[in-house]
Amino acid sequence: MPTTPQPLPDWLIDWRREVGDRVRRRREERGLSQEQLAGLLYAERRTIHRLEAGATSPPLDRILHIAHVLGVPPASLLPDE
Repeated sequence: MPTTPQPLPDWLIDWRREVGDRVRRRREERGLSQEQLAGLLYAERRTIHRLEAGATSPPLDRILHIAHVLGVPPASLLPDE
């Protein structure tokens, strides 16, 4: 019998939003559009949009790649908590 998905805890929703905000700020500081960043990451623009909107949790390898492309330390994209 399939299980009903449980809602995400508030802390995880907040974490996703904070990561998305940090990626968006760094992207804008570099003067890149979502489309341009997506191209540099070999991703689709909607992937960047979902990330920045806090709709998805990026895997570690994606965070590392974003940080590399934006020229920032990976830790700068993650919340302190």
